[in-house]
Amino acid sequence: MLSALAILIYYAMTYSRYYELKPVILEDERLVFEEEYDRELFAGQMIEVLDYYAESYRVDEHGKIMVSRRLISDMELLWNYTMKARNRDWLEDAGKSR
Repeated sequence: MLSALAILIYYAMTYSRYYELKPVILEDERLVFEEEYDRELFAGQMIEVLDYYAESYRVDEHGKIMVSRRLISDMELLWNYTMKARNRDWLEDAGKSR
């Protein structure tokens, strides 16, 4: 019983962590996290996308967007979100539809 509880606590702690969200780009036919980008601009735009899709996130004390393990591991979805965050027309349309 105790070991089952320990395992449950381990998984709860592991999967409840939040990870820094960075833009995802296509580089050499692979999806990768972009390291050099305007953090303030990206955060403002990405928050609009995350809110639109009702994704869970936090903004830490340094202004970094922190997301769940589930989201950070889905590179295709993050690439899609990055493309939308960088598309002014999409952001305007999404803002109007709320």
